[in-house]
Amino acid sequence: MHSSIDGARKGGASSRRAATAAVRVLCAALLVGLAGNVAAQNRGAQNRGARPAQNRPAPAAQAPEAPAPVDKATQYAKLMQESAGIERYNARMQQFLQSQQQDIASLTDQVAGLDDAAAQVAPLLQKMYDSLEQFVSADLPFLAEERRARLDKLKDLMEQDGGLSEKYRRLVEAYQIELEYGRTMSTYKGTLEDGRDAEFLHLGRVSLMYRTTDGSEVGYWDAQKGAWVADAHDASVIEDAFDIAQEKTAPDIVTVPVPAAKETRL
Repeated sequence: MHSSIDGARKGGASSRRAATAAVRVLCAALLVGLAGNVAAQNRGAQNRGARPAQNRPAPAAQAPEAPAPVDKATQYAKLMQESAGIERYNARMQQFLQSQQQDIASLTDQVAGLDDAAAQVAPLLQKMYDSLEQFVSADLPFLAEERRARLDKLKDLMEQDGGLSEKYRRLVEAYQIELEYGRTMSTYKGTLEDGRDAEFLHLGRVSLMYRTTDGSEVGYWDAQKGAWVADAHDASVIEDAFDIAQEKTAPDIVTVPVPAAKETRL
């Protein structure tokens, strides 16, 4: 009997375990099925939500508005106004062109006149040079090398073609320098004709004096003789003139040897 009870107990326990396993399997199947349904519903909802956007018709393009009709009278008035403006512009341009043609004609005449003037200026410039060279040659021989070099450069310039303005400028500059010599007093060093070293003093174009470097002789240039003349009689006066010119003493009135005047024309 105990065996029967134990067997029955064992059989009941086996039945309960089998039933529990069956319940578990059924619950798992229900969960899987429920999850599938939920996923299917979500996909369906997404498809239903997207379909109206895809099937929604695009808005129709709006046709451009037709331009308002133009009044014929307004259009005609505008065209007449533009035509009048063009006519005024053409009239101004015609006046401008006529003025330009007159200017061109005037400039042409002036250029022709310049050519004629150039033909007359060249001989005048040459005459100016010849007069300057003659004047320097007849003048007191102070700063002889410097003045001769200036004349030689001018001569080379005068022999070149063209450049009338430059020739004129250089000639006027040389004339101004020569004129300035007549208002100044200065000393410089040089040599006498016999080769002795000396100091020279020119008082404008009034007098040209010298004294040897060793102080043994003083004298002046005699324009009439065209030579240097020793002058022991006026030695002290000449020495005083040198001191005043070199600012060794205060300016004063001195009597210097003055050769006879010689007329020279430019």
